[in-house]
Amino acid sequence: VHMTKSMAKIIAMNNSVRFWQKHPRRNLWQHPLWQKFQESIGRKAWVASFGDAYALVIRHSLPFGLSWLEVPRGPLYDGSESLDGILSEIEKLGEKEKAIFIRLSPFDRSLPFQNPNPLKMIISLKRA
Repeated sequence: VHMTKSMAKIIAMNNSVRFWQKHPRRNLWQHPLWQKFQESIGRKAWVASFGDAYALVIRHSLPFGLSWLEVPRGPLYDGSESLDGILSEIEKLGEKEKAIFIRLSPFDRSLPFQNPNPLKMIISLKRA
């Protein structure tokens, strides 16, 4: 069966919604509708996944072809292994998109890398 791009997008969105619905820390900012809204205002947005982890990643453009990435109220994950994996996937995306930093605002206040102000959490990318 030949699948068009629009069919593939619908299937991917349905899978994202199913994951989101069952996750105990689900929130609007990690919902596929938030991704569609971000795309409707001209931003690139992706869903990164690794095992039982999921993260909506939004690209914010900067001058000179640079950007910064945001993971609003995420990532959503189950266990430290999936957290490590999803953070690695987000970092790879940041390198690909020439992000100078990645801002996480995790919903879960028990994360091991949490600072006193989770809304200001930043992971700096290492430049080679």
